[in-house]
Amino acid sequence: VDMEIDGIFFDEAFYQTGGYNNFISGETNPKSGCTGNLSGKVENMSISGLVAGRPLSRSDFIVNQSTVPNLTFGNSQDPNEQDRNYVKYTNKNTSEGNGGVEIDADSGVDVLSYVQCLDRCQSDWSCACVVHSQSNSKCWKRSKCVPSEFDAGDGEYDVYMRQFV
Repeated sequence: VDMEIDGIFFDEAFYQTGGYNNFISGETNPKSGCTGNLSGKVENMSISGLVAGRPLSRSDFIVNQSTVPNLTFGNSQDPNEQDRNYVKYTNKNTSEGNGGVEIDADSGVDVLSYVQCLDRCQSDWSCACVVHSQSNSKCWKRSKCVPSEFDAGDGEYDVYMRQFV
């Protein structure tokens, strides 16, 4: 079977957990009661997509090499790229009473990059800015952001203010 999956986009991390894993395999031993010829290989499969701003790769899947020959991964365009319109306030921070209203919990959310942090804001209409920590890859969404009231970032934080057009 030749197959192409083009343009998969996940704005959060892609995990092989929860007992689901991400298997790609041809059927080597079809269950009794199934109809049709279900045994075989998935040949010449091509997948392209993004996970939290990075391209999908073989390491995101558990691949049965013997039943999935010639699996390839291609490039995909980021569907959010043209919609990201933010102004960066370097070495700034914002929290309740300091130029913003907290949306996320105090511990923040783990992200892979500042781009993933922006995408979290982009998908939430109540979000006006995000705080990103490069050192520990944390992200906090904020509403009602006022740049003139932001705190110093102590060399740790940057604020990205959403520009509504």
